[in-house]
Amino acid sequence: MDIKQIKNIVKQVVRENKQSVLLETPPPSRQEYVKKYWQVLSEAGLSRVMGKYFDMGFMVISADRTCEAEKGMPCSDEEIKQQEQKNKKNEDAIKGDLSAAGFGYIPTFGGFKETIVDPKTGKSTLVDSPSAELSFIVPAQRGAKASEDDLQALKELGTDLIQKYNQDSFLFHPPSSQDSKSYFIKQDGSIDASFESASPNDMEQVYFTQLRKSPGRFSLTESHGDQKREFILFIPPSPSHPQEARKRRGEIFFKVKGQ
Repeated sequence: MDIKQIKNIVKQVVRENKQSVLLETPPPSRQEYVKKYWQVLSEAGLSRVMGKYFDMGFMVISADRTCEAEKGMPCSDEEIKQQEQKNKKNEDAIKGDLSAAGFGYIPTFGGFKETIVDPKTGKSTLVDSPSAELSFIVPAQRGAKASEDDLQALKELGTDLIQKYNQDSFLFHPPSSQDSKSYFIKQDGSIDASFESASPNDMEQVYFTQLRKSPGRFSLTESHGDQKREFILFIPPSPSHPQEARKRRGEIFFKVKGQ
């Protein structure tokens, strides 16, 4: 086989791969996209990813707003669509803000792993259900080693960003050696609420509950009739090639075993 034949084979493979991507029906929503392509972190996986950040400190922040929260009243389908488009622009913008400040970040969707039992057949089906809000876990580290300056800079950055993106608050967790609590920080820098963050799973669950403005407290496993719910976190897959990694500069990557 000569060089020309090899080149023709490579071109054919590339052409077929492009066609398969183009022919694939895109997921109908952001939530469906996350369910299809992102990695699922259970409680054990979340502890592995987040464990070291408890020691250095971090924040969890979002640029997403629901249309109802933005306007203070029920929205039409068109207004909801416009807000979703605005959220996508804000998502790209806040990534740039975090990178420009020297901080890495992990994009995340919170959600629940639900065991749904069919009342007729008794068959159980496990369903991963992310919520619609995107947030970012941002460790308090700008260089090779975290410093006290990084922690203060992160807190100030969080306050600036929730003002910029009209968020009520962000979650701030100091290093565990200094403080065992996590705090919701408001736009004026004051503390809105605090809670004992016993584990990464507890902390993330409280945050996403607040982000969705759902009332009440959640335990790690909830029962709702025939449904049992366990909080999980969705994170993007690791880059498949160097070009993709460069495009996602600033993002912290994780590979979940078995996914």
